[in-house]
Amino acid sequence: MFATVSQVLLPAVDQPSPRPTTLAEFLAENPEVATEVNSEQFGSPPDHVLYYVLGLGLLALIWFLIKRLARTGPDGWAGWVYAVFDVQIQTLRIWLSRSPVTFIYMACWTVTSVIIQGTPEQISGMLDRFNSTNLVGIVTQPLRVLFSSAFLVADYGAAFLVYVLVYTLITSRLEQRIGSARVILVCAGAHVFGSLTILSLEAIAVKFHWVPVGTVFTQDVGVSYVMVGSLGAYLLFVGKKWRPWYFAAVGIGILGPLILSHTVWDLGHFLATTYGFLFALLLKRWGVRQAIGWRSTAASRTVRQLPTWQHDEPTAGRSLTA
Repeated sequence: MFATVSQVLLPAVDQPSPRPTTLAEFLAENPEVATEVNSEQFGSPPDHVLYYVLGLGLLALIWFLIKRLARTGPDGWAGWVYAVFDVQIQTLRIWLSRSPVTFIYMACWTVTSVIIQGTPEQISGMLDRFNSTNLVGIVTQPLRVLFSSAFLVADYGAAFLVYVLVYTLITSRLEQRIGSARVILVCAGAHVFGSLTILSLEAIAVKFHWVPVGTVFTQDVGVSYVMVGSLGAYLLFVGKKWRPWYFAAVGIGILGPLILSHTVWDLGHFLATTYGFLFALLLKRWGVRQAIGWRSTAASRTVRQLPTWQHDEPTAGRSLTA
């Protein structure tokens, strides 16, 4: 597929290099792209992901403080809070342990979002372009851009919480059903094949001047492709109770923008969703795991008894009792 894209595209862009050190040469050889880049209006990128991370860290510190205070006795306010939330914390730990790839991946693109949002938009915009699965990158350094784009959130992380919500509720459930190895295959396959297919169509459109030549250097990053790929795959596993609502939500979220906006990104999301569904359909034949329910898991847990310090044994120092 790389060869096909190259044959179609190279007459239009004359093999530009996406390396930042040759940006001036690339723009000089492609004045239409330079015009588009220079006409961009830069502003201040959103800068909220860092505060989400700090807020999560603060909640963790508060929980550890509550546990420490609850050790003095179960009758105080800390003991009551601990008794209310400990079962939910245990359930959360089980949820995280059963879908490690999802949450490690979320941590990776959270870090890149903090970095991108802390960078001036002129620079972060160029970073996005050079690490996007655009035609320039895919022709010259396909493996690098396919990998790096999978760790960048579109629009500088503006819809960060939406990504967190979908990955936590859907992608993690998919991993719990088919396992870590297969969820990697499904999501990576959706990202790679969705990107290559849309790039092939873009190359043809550029070749016949259906779209501006500046399309070859557009921003198109892949966290959303991975996300919609998991959404498509989970169509096979959603429970009967939620199936109509889930199908409707995916249909509106994927087909709605494709019908109304007609952008290459909307078509790319549709293709990635389709590929995710097809990969899951293929891999499902090797069996699936039992679904994990939050309520049933929480109901099976009991509040853990905290250890307390014994002050009546001076020779023993800090002695823990169950």
